[in-house]
Amino acid sequence: MVPKEDHQYIGIIQLLHHFRWTWIGIFSVDNNNGENFLKKMQPLLSKNGICSAFIEQLPQQVHLERFPELSQMITIISINMRNSKVNVFLVYGEAWIIIWLRLITFLVDPESKETALLRKVWIMTAQIDFVLAGTQITWDLQMFHGAISFTVHSTAVAGFKEFLQTINPFSDYRDGFRQYVWEQLFDCSFPKAELQAMDNTQCTGEMKLEDLPAPVFEMEMTGQSYSVYNAVYAVAHALQALHMLGFNWKKTMMGKKTDLPNLQAWQVFSLNWTLISVSSLM
Repeated sequence: MVPKEDHQYIGIIQLLHHFRWTWIGIFSVDNNNGENFLKKMQPLLSKNGICSAFIEQLPQQVHLERFPELSQMITIISINMRNSKVNVFLVYGEAWIIIWLRLITFLVDPESKETALLRKVWIMTAQIDFVLAGTQITWDLQMFHGAISFTVHSTAVAGFKEFLQTINPFSDYRDGFRQYVWEQLFDCSFPKAELQAMDNTQCTGEMKLEDLPAPVFEMEMTGQSYSVYNAVYAVAHALQALHMLGFNWKKTMMGKKTDLPNLQAWQVFSLNWTLISVSSLM
């Protein structure tokens, strides 16, 4: 459902070579994916004469009992960000790593007086989306202005934006997921009978996804979502093709014999692969 990451690594090396950026800082997620990225990327950087001034791995979860260690990490990252000798940062991770980096700059510079003057070049991998959440909605992303981001191929999906414009969490109270999304995006809450009334903003039907700033919610389908979209359609078309060939799902589930054509495994794989290949060009 997603392109092989190794292609990005080669692209990053070519980009750094093109602009002669040979002294960089690296931010990575602190999990298995981040470890694999560093394991593959560091030899490539070394082989091509590119050195890393620092490597900071950001935790996916915050544990308050480790606050002294967390405070030290924030201080070190802040110092590295302001290192005048490092002008390029390579960032690997997911959307929440942007939230992490923006939070760190806020904690050390609440008024964003120094953050606005960072003037660093950010190189982002394709998995990252520029998002903010919760109380960060009122913040900006000026520190990432001019970032260079790799992206996954995508094409506008007809009717997707119109579909988002019709979503309303009040249309179906049984859909708890919609209400959860609304609470996260608009920093509001729905009244709950079992809980006492809270002072924070109440969610209303007047709140629209299209009114949110892009860092909070993107109205266009992302490259990652587009890959999943294509994969689902490829499987659906493959199943439809099998159905057209006379496959009787109901009888098969009941353990009865069917008039199933004498299909070989390679034919099914070939059919599915053809559909995936065609959809990837859409």
